[in-house]
Amino acid sequence: MYALQANDDELVNNAVEIKLHAKARAGQMLTEGKKVGDLKRAGQAKNSDRAVRIPDVGITHRESADWQRLAKVPEPVLTKAIAVVKERDGVLTEAAIKRELPQALGATYTLFLPRGFTTLQGKCK
Repeated sequence: MYALQANDDELVNNAVEIKLHAKARAGQMLTEGKKVGDLKRAGQAKNSDRAVRIPDVGITHRESADWQRLAKVPEPVLTKAIAVVKERDGVLTEAAIKRELPQALGATYTLFLPRGFTTLQGKCK
C-alpha cells in the first residue's frame, strides 16, 4: 500500500513479485501437506489427531485451490511472465501477470490456473 502511495514502481514490482512467489510456495506446501497427511483431505475422518483442516491454517478453500494451481506453473514460466509484464507495462499487477501466463506457455501440457484464468495448454519454452 505504501509503495502505491509513494508512487514507487520498483517497490510495487518487488512487492507483487514476492507475493506471487509466496503464493506459489504456499501452494507447494499445501500440496506436500496433503501428501504426507498434515492436511485433511475431503472425506477424511474428523477425529484424525495429526491433520488440520484448511480453515484451521487461516486460509479459504478458494485460496488453497488457487495457490496450488499457481504452484503448478513452472518457475521459468512465471519468471518469464513477470519479466514480460515489467518490460511492457512498467508496473506489475497480479492481473497482468495472470493475463501474460498463457503467452508464456507453449503446447505440451494442460494447466488449470486460479480463478480468473482460462485453462491453458502449453510447454515451457
